[in-house]
Amino acid sequence: MRILAVDDDPIILDFLCDPDVLGGTHVITPVGCAADALRAIAEAETPFDALLIDIYLPGQNGMALCGAVRKLDDYDQTPIVIMTASNDVDLIQEAFSAGATDFVRKPFDGLELLTRVLVAETLADAVQKRREAQIRVNSLSVLLTDAFSLLPPQSAQTGLLRYMELENRLLTAPQGCHALHLFHIMVPNAERTPKPQEAEAFAADLRAVASAALSSGNHKMDLAYAGHGLFVGVTYGRRCESMSALQINIVKSLIEAGQDRIADGITCGSISGTRVWTSRTAVAAVRHFVNVHSDCSGSGDVMDDELFEVA
Repeated sequence: MRILAVDDDPIILDFLCDPDVLGGTHVITPVGCAADALRAIAEAETPFDALLIDIYLPGQNGMALCGAVRKLDDYDQTPIVIMTASNDVDLIQEAFSAGATDFVRKPFDGLELLTRVLVAETLADAVQKRREAQIRVNSLSVLLTDAFSLLPPQSAQTGLLRYMELENRLLTAPQGCHALHLFHIMVPNAERTPKPQEAEAFAADLRAVASAALSSGNHKMDLAYAGHGLFVGVTYGRRCESMSALQINIVKSLIEAGQDRIADGITCGSISGTRVWTSRTAVAAVRHFVNVHSDCSGSGDVMDDELFEVA
């Protein structure tokens, strides 16, 4: 564990740096004042795992330093052990209010000091694991909410769109009726929610399927991922995309690319047999299909049959 020790007494710092005191597994960085402590923190390539801070320091005292450290992004949960010779309960409480997680009394009792450091090490490990888990959760959230969020908008051409972009494209089409084929691609191996460590591979699999679909189609096509292993798409014009041919071509393309696992079980089908749509009815049909597939319910998502009739 990397520990920053802050004390204006060089004898205390020498004592803390002695491998026989805290054990040889800890790396101690000794400094004599708050200014040097903040400089060491700023210059450190990686954040310190724990801090030992004397409550009485020249210039800025230990409590003020503790408060300043807590405002730093990488140190909002770092263990901070206050060192003090005072028995003033109010002073110790003030230190806790400033952000300290523990305290140890001077003159040091070797066993007590080692125990406080071991507790800080346990807390530091927990903080690190929590941060790593949060990073994975954030990454997974981004990938699952919008698996293609890093792709640039493609408003001027057809291709891979975000789901809301697909809806917006349909809704902003000129008024009137349009020849559209609404279809879906189901990827069974992407139905389950991946573990955080699988998030990047999961998104890569989805991109591979989308790329295979867009390169396999014979007509102008828009495609969007709607979650739960489901892609929804639109082709434009009176000539419909053959779903059986699209399915065969996607699977073939994935297998040739070495994506046998994700290719297994992929199916393609029409969302509706209707071929002429208004913007509103097309979006309603897509939403209804997505909601049914996702087992969603609610009056806003259940579409009446009349919405699928051409006005």
